[in-house]
Amino acid sequence: MSHKIRTPMNAIIGLTHLLARDTRDPLQSSRLAKVDGAAQHLLRLINDVLDLSKIEAGKMALESTGFSLDRLLQQTFEMVAGCAREKGLELVLDTAHVPDGLRGDPTRLSQALINLLSNAVMFTDAGWVRLRIETLR
Repeated sequence: MSHKIRTPMNAIIGLTHLLARDTRDPLQSSRLAKVDGAAQHLLRLINDVLDLSKIEAGKMALESTGFSLDRLLQQTFEMVAGCAREKGLELVLDTAHVPDGLRGDPTRLSQALINLLSNAVMFTDAGWVRLRIETLR
């Protein structure tokens, strides 16, 4: 079932990428970037819903792999930066003394952070949204 839901979104994302790569028109490029952003957002929502159904069915398995926290946070911030900019909000990242190399499930961590930051941006009218990460013992 998940394949049947994800395949059309992946086709939209892929074709949008091909069109954007081939266009020289700035207006078309801007519009295609918006289509791509919306499609990426919808694909994340689809993945979240499918993951929730896996959790409810007791079939969710967490990964245990090494990953770069810096890269994950950069990608996460890029996902919500457009919405924050539209609202005139500043995104602030505070990661004092947190190691870059971590082991765990980067996909699930990214999903949780994107949801957290998206909600913070949605419910913040002015100022900034800060994500603070600390190392605990």
